[in-house]
Amino acid sequence: MTGVQTCALPILRLTLDGANGEMIRASGRLNVDVFGFFQVAGDLAIEKRSQTVTLAKVGTAAAEQVAVDLLTIGGSGLGAFAGIGGGTSNELGLKLTGVEFGLVLATSKADTARKWTALEATAASVSFVGLGSNLQIGATNVGVLINQADGEATDVIDFKSTNLSVPTGTSTTRKM
Repeated sequence: MTGVQTCALPILRLTLDGANGEMIRASGRLNVDVFGFFQVAGDLAIEKRSQTVTLAKVGTAAAEQVAVDLLTIGGSGLGAFAGIGGGTSNELGLKLTGVEFGLVLATSKADTARKWTALEATAASVSFVGLGSNLQIGATNVGVLINQADGEATDVIDFKSTNLSVPTGTSTTRKM
C-alpha cells in the first residue's frame, strides 16, 4: 500500500427541539400528476405529535385544557389543476394557484370519542381555464376556515389561547 485513503462522510446534526415532545414528521416537495387529469405541486408536511389545547367555552364556563394526539397536514406554495389537458396550452378545468393550508385532526388522550377538526386554507386565485375569452370565471384571495367538534366533543379548539403551528413544508409553518 502506498497510502491510506480517507473518505469524508457527511455529518448530520440533529437539532430537534425536545420541548416539542415525541413527534413524527415527513416533509418535502410534492409533485403529483394523475393521468394529466389531476396535478398538484408544492411543499407538503405531515406531522404526528401530542399537545395540550384549550377549548372555547360558551358563556361563563371556565376554559378547559385537553391533552390531545394531533395529526397535522400542511402545504405551502401549492398549485393545482383538475380537468383535461393539464400542463398544456389546451387546459380545460379548475386551476388553483398560491394555495396554503393547515389541517389539524385532534383526539383527546383521555377520551378518544372526543375529536376536533380544524382547517385554514387560502388560494391566491381560483379559476376555470380553457373556456375561451368570452367566458371567464375566477376568484382571488379565496379563504376557507373550519373549526368543529366531532364525536362526543361539544366545544371547539380556541386557537387564540392555543399556540399551535402546522408544518407546511420542510422549513415553513402556518400559525393556526
